[in-house]
Amino acid sequence: MTPTNKPGCPHPKDRRVIQTQRMRGQEVRVEICEECGRETIHPDDARRILSNRASEGAPTWDVRQVLLALLGVISRPIINRIVLMKEVFLLEKEEAGKIDINISPLGFIPYHYGPYSKSVDDAIRELERNGIIQIDREAQGQKEVITLSEDGKLEAEQVLRMLSADKLEILKRKRKGWDHLGYSGILQKVYAEYPAYRSKSKIADRVIPTRRWT
Repeated sequence: MTPTNKPGCPHPKDRRVIQTQRMRGQEVRVEICEECGRETIHPDDARRILSNRASEGAPTWDVRQVLLALLGVISRPIINRIVLMKEVFLLEKEEAGKIDINISPLGFIPYHYGPYSKSVDDAIRELERNGIIQIDREAQGQKEVITLSEDGKLEAEQVLRMLSADKLEILKRKRKGWDHLGYSGILQKVYAEYPAYRSKSKIADRVIPTRRWT
C-alpha cells in the first residue's frame, strides 16, 4: 500500500523536530513532522530568504515537467527509480529558486527509502505507460535504467527552453553531481541533511552519512 499525502499536520508537537537546512543557499530553521513530513520554516528565516525566490513571473513546473527536465537535461540515463525520486526531492528543496523556476508542491513525506512523493511516483508510472520514458529493469545489471523515449526527448526540450542558458547550465551541473553520488551517496546526502525524512526508512541502519554534503 502506498502512502497518501494529507493536507495540514494533525499530529502532536512531540512528533515534530527542529532542524537546520540549506534552502536557496542559506541556512534556515525548519520544523518537520516525523509522521507526515509537513515542513514549517521559522518566520524570521522565511522572510530572510524571500529575496532568493524565483523572480516574479517565473514559470511553474508541474511534476511531469520536473521529471522531463531532470531526465532530459543531460543524455545519461538515471539509474534506479529511488535515485530519480531523490533527485526530484533535491531539485524542489534546493535548486528551484537558483534556476528561477517555481515547482508545484510535490508533497514529499517520510517513507521506506526516505523522502517519497505519491505524485512523483504516479507521474513516473504514467510517463512509462504513455511511452514518454522507458524503464529497463535488467540493463547493466541494475534494477532499473530510466531514459526518455524519442517523444520524451522532444517534450523535455520544450520544458528546458523555459530556462536561460546560465540556469540550464546550473541544472546540468547539479544533475551530473547527483548522478555521480550514485545510489548510496545520494541516500547518504539526503539522510544527512534531511534527517526527519529517514524516520520511517526501512534501510536507515544501512545508510550512515559519513560527511557533510554539498
